[in-house]
Amino acid sequence: MPRHNAALTSNARLRLAKSLVDGGWSVLTAAKMFMVSSPSAKHGQKRYRDHGRAGVFDSSTPPAMVKRLPDTDLPVANRSAATKTRANAQRSTWM
Repeated sequence: MPRHNAALTSNARLRLAKSLVDGGWSVLTAAKMFMVSSPSAKHGQKRYRDHGRAGVFDSSTPPAMVKRLPDTDLPVANRSAATKTRANAQRSTWM
């Protein structure tokens, strides 16, 4: 399944990798022609060399960062003193 924000389709990634490995293009030239960064082009080149045609197609990756939700169900007594003080200061200046 293609990613919604992917710069290149699977076929374009394959053409990019073939241009680098088989065509002898420089990484910078290929990156400019396919409008991707040099590290992305180099990454595609490495995957194509290591895994062949299958290496340029999407592979699942874990999320870069997982957002943690704040613990909102904690009683007020468990909140830190700084949080209470900050909340009281904001409340007193607003009223």
